[in-house]
Amino acid sequence: MENKRFILLVVDGLGVGEMPDVESTRPKDRGAHTLKNILKVNPTIRLPNLRSLKIPEYFINHTFHPCTYHGFHRSLGTCALAHFGADSYMGHQEMAGSNPKKPIQQFLIDKKDDIIAILLQNGISARCVDGVIFADKMTVISDNIESDYGFNINVVGSLTDTAFDTILRIGTLVRKVVDVGRVITMGGVGICMKNVLQSLEHKKLGDKHISGINIPKLNIYNEKYRVVHLGRGISVHTQAPTIVASKGFPVILIGKAADVIRAKNAKFRPAVHTQDVLSLIIKNMKEITSGLIFANVQETDLAGHSQDVQKYSYHLELVDKAVGTILDSMNSDDVFLITGDHGNDPTIGHSFHTREYTPLILFSKYIKSQNFNTRYTLADIGASICKFFSVHPPEYGTPFCYNM
Repeated sequence: MENKRFILLVVDGLGVGEMPDVESTRPKDRGAHTLKNILKVNPTIRLPNLRSLKIPEYFINHTFHPCTYHGFHRSLGTCALAHFGADSYMGHQEMAGSNPKKPIQQFLIDKKDDIIAILLQNGISARCVDGVIFADKMTVISDNIESDYGFNINVVGSLTDTAFDTILRIGTLVRKVVDVGRVITMGGVGICMKNVLQSLEHKKLGDKHISGINIPKLNIYNEKYRVVHLGRGISVHTQAPTIVASKGFPVILIGKAADVIRAKNAKFRPAVHTQDVLSLIIKNMKEITSGLIFANVQETDLAGHSQDVQKYSYHLELVDKAVGTILDSMNSDDVFLITGDHGNDPTIGHSFHTREYTPLILFSKYIKSQNFNTRYTLADIGASICKFFSVHPPEYGTPFCYNM
């Protein structure tokens, strides 16, 4: 087995400009450019590595200059989102090499009878309370109100009262009777009826009444947090991480990547805090000489949801600092790729993801500095990973270049 590693770092919610279909599909995202608008609002943000590599200049002014860092050539481009909307889970599935199906918009109120019926049929108690469904001891099924309404359903349970396997079983049963893009199955400590009801929010979309739990208010994003995303029309067997792992290469999934990507024989390293994720990348680079390290920095996305430019800037500064450390830890045959999964512009005027192109920033000693321009899909990342390891391609996507 060759000693070469592919390090993929996803900066969650880092977009570099609205996509052309925004005007007709998501007019609220007009003017979105996460990177440019953060730098505009906070011009003192410290990004010495990215600036020295002329990366903001490319994504803001569209000027390309060949560049190197300690012998590593820097190539740049953008990726369009082929999946519907601007969804983190779907973005990662696409990135892994899938061509996700368009989700069907459904609300809990439309499917509550089917959900309660399948739970009762399987011996799980279920009752509707104030627009949400309480199942088993303390597991709540509700509309997801952190992303586009009607395309995700949350199943969140108390790990104090219930094993995560039980919460996941409930989520799996829900998945069988709904057609939304994903059922997000979560477990956390400290969840009780009082804080669930305090975190319950009711919204109206046209003639639809939406009832959802504001997950950040539950304060479950910590080291005990567990989550599995159950997607629609996704096969892990045709995705790059599974294909690479099946050929004997180590595959390590870090941060949110450990939550949204499934791959047999992969090692999962969940983490939420940015510095923890970045430290895990360096730690695992020291432990393996070949294989795929697939990591996601999530707190940039959380800052976007909070519409907090300063907090977003802080986490972007941590990423910038880590870029130098990662490059200094690389071997001559390694490849390092930085991208995003969608945008989350904290200046746009709403707290949802923004449908934007994502950055494509690649470092390699043997791939000469080049302009990849705009790629049609994030799946080109999965295809490039498979090309790098000389394994069969994923379901979807085309490699950036053929000398990987």
